[in-house]
Amino acid sequence: MPRNAATPTPATPAIAFADYQLHAQARRLLKGDQPQRIGERAFDLLCLLAAPPPRFHSAEALRRAVWGKSDFNQSNLRVQIVALRRLLGNEAISYHGSRGYRFELPVHHVGEARSEPDVTPAPLGNLPDDLPALWGRDVLLQQQAAQVPTTRLLTLKGPGGAGKTVLALAAARAAAPAFAHGAWLVDLAPLASGTLLLGAVAAALNRVLPEAQPLAALGTLLSTQRLLLVLDNCEHLAPAVATLCDHLLRHAPQVHLLCTSRVVLKAAGETLLPVGPLDLPDTDDWPAVQHSGAVALFEARVKAFDARFRLTAANLHTVLHICRRLDGLAYALVLSAAHVPVLGLGGLRDRLDDRLSWERRAGHDTQARHLSLQATLDWSHNLLTADAQRVLHRLGVFAGSFALDAVLQVVPDETLGAAAVLKALQTLVDHSLLAVEASALLGSGDTPARYTLHEAVRLDARQRLVASGLAPRLHDAHAAYFRAFSRRLSRTAARAAGKQPQVLADLDNLRAAIAWSLQHHPAVAMALVADCCFTWRKLGLHAEARSHVNTLLALPAAPDQAVTRADLLVGLCAIDFEHEALDAVCAGADAALQLLQGLDERPRAAHALAWKAAVHLQRMELDRAESMYRQVLAECRSADDDLGVRDTLNNLGFTLQAQGGRLPEARAALREAATLHARAGDEWGLLMAEENLGELELAANQPAQAARHHDNAVLAARRIHHQYRLGYNLSFLGLAKRQLGQFAAAKACLHESLQISTRLGLERLQADACTILANTLLACAAADKALALVQAARQLYRQYGLKPFPNMQAVLAATENSATAALQAQAQHAARAQGDTLSLHEALRWALD
Repeated sequence: MPRNAATPTPATPAIAFADYQLHAQARRLLKGDQPQRIGERAFDLLCLLAAPPPRFHSAEALRRAVWGKSDFNQSNLRVQIVALRRLLGNEAISYHGSRGYRFELPVHHVGEARSEPDVTPAPLGNLPDDLPALWGRDVLLQQQAAQVPTTRLLTLKGPGGAGKTVLALAAARAAAPAFAHGAWLVDLAPLASGTLLLGAVAAALNRVLPEAQPLAALGTLLSTQRLLLVLDNCEHLAPAVATLCDHLLRHAPQVHLLCTSRVVLKAAGETLLPVGPLDLPDTDDWPAVQHSGAVALFEARVKAFDARFRLTAANLHTVLHICRRLDGLAYALVLSAAHVPVLGLGGLRDRLDDRLSWERRAGHDTQARHLSLQATLDWSHNLLTADAQRVLHRLGVFAGSFALDAVLQVVPDETLGAAAVLKALQTLVDHSLLAVEASALLGSGDTPARYTLHEAVRLDARQRLVASGLAPRLHDAHAAYFRAFSRRLSRTAARAAGKQPQVLADLDNLRAAIAWSLQHHPAVAMALVADCCFTWRKLGLHAEARSHVNTLLALPAAPDQAVTRADLLVGLCAIDFEHEALDAVCAGADAALQLLQGLDERPRAAHALAWKAAVHLQRMELDRAESMYRQVLAECRSADDDLGVRDTLNNLGFTLQAQGGRLPEARAALREAATLHARAGDEWGLLMAEENLGELELAANQPAQAARHHDNAVLAARRIHHQYRLGYNLSFLGLAKRQLGQFAAAKACLHESLQISTRLGLERLQADACTILANTLLACAAADKALALVQAARQLYRQYGLKPFPNMQAVLAATENSATAALQAQAQHAARAQGDTLSLHEALRWALD
């Protein structure tokens, strides 16, 4: 044990190096005026190595001088050298082949005027004094520090580079006062074999174990000690560490063990505490960013290399992109930050796929497994079984998270069965290379298991998959699985409720399947995109859908692809219609009809014709729209296309109510449609029927009934997660609430509608919401804001070449007339001028006032 008693010492020269003073006779090492924790063997080694002049010391010479005739294991010397390097810096002690060890820091003598007692006993143990920052992990530290004194064996388990060691040392430091005999760190990384483990533990405790039955001797030695043993980097010695822990838990009842490992130790009584990546912000807002440990670490490390760097509004999105691509993994963030002064933020962002080979700069821990991300991954990879390695490589084909069902369909083959895959998944989870999403643990029993890989692990796995030659087969299997998945998302299936979470979870995999198929199997890519068009509309991903469709339509047409190309064109009609590209809708519908000509595809042809009718309706060419819809309805009835019948009744009912005097006919058609949709469980169709009935009742001056229908439509839009229809119905629900005098409720609806339309770039929805909000503010005696919003809405309609629908035109004109009448000429001019430059963010704020 270190000497902690205050002992007078005669005046002797001290040795000084860096910020330290070494007092050999007093057995004290000071940094500044602060005593440092250091074990007896490490202190004796330091006295020998630092004694001037600098020279090489062989391992045997150091052994004889420090250990004498005591039993000695070669790992004892390595452990003490590692401890000294950890304390003084890796560069303090060098090793030169057969010549031995040499102290590299400049050394000189410092005279002492008088002897002084050792006034402040250093606490028992060998924990380092200086620890890196925790970067937002204070809550996790508090949890750990509270568990350490009450938990006999606590293992911090996580992937390489997550920061387990820093957390363990911080927790040990915080919990140390609870252990009368100290907190002791044993770094197991330098140990090549489990046979060296007991010697390393004994060396850290400044003890020597007999060759016979050393484990029993260690248990006896610690049987009366209340101490904390921190075993760092246990993964490669897991069986030996588990044996040691089991023995100490039985024979040393006051010893507590805190371990860090990439794998589960599987020791009796082990409590696992997962250590994941640093926190990443859910949004790009400054308050969220300021609480992100990942962003804080990245910023600090870049500043360490170039003090000019700071986080600004201009570079915020790039920094967040980098941190998210790196999964908030502490080690990856440190490595990438070192490249910013050379590459700049943009250059780093564009070269993140090279990150596996990036090496740490000099002056850091240069253990082989920490030289680079690749070295860290190699260390974990080499601990896996052969089957676990093969499964990990094959999982690289997935993007984002993935379901167990997808794994069992894509990964197995004739050489690797489903049972072996399941066993390998367990191994990968145990080794912190694969994570099970919390939804499988916290959700209902029907929630399927889903997994995620850290992006660095995925990148490494994908490279190993390519090297194995199996990548094409795995990508084909992946595309086939998600082709079947996309069929379930097609126009019929996607109309039901409850599909959105799974769609969002597999969106990245759908994109990956499309990208692969586009290069290798264009027909499969075409079918995938055609199936997904309705889903993309629901999610508000109109631009992405249009990009995929246009890319595929630009490919040479094959005779056997006529139907699929027609489906693509009709899907694009829906995308273009919601962005008011009416000429493009007509062109796409005509092209689809031409492709289908002569084919027995009457429901598809009717669907394309329905989009032409929708254009006529949008342009208020109501007679032509009605005629086309009646033609479509007849085609659908004759083809027994129940879905087409329901949708066309919806559209026909809306067309009839737009004609003004035909409200009873319109109401009958819409109610029939609503009944059929409800009977079929078609949430989308029911949404449209309720939406059209709501507009009909507004036209009939029945705001209470209109509010009921639009409220039902809003609920349906939320159930199927259709963003466009949600924003649309919220606006009209706001109008109905305003007519009922429920002004606060009206503004809340319009605020959410504006948020959706602004986020998705839906121009008509923005203009309509501003129009209705203006009318609502007028009713709240804010005539100046109402007139400014009228002006802003007119600007939006003009800017995007839109013509207000008759109902919106009526609201716009009535609001403008009333607001103008309520204001003096000067106030009118000021309000219109404000409206000319009014931002949608300002309109959003007014909706909350």
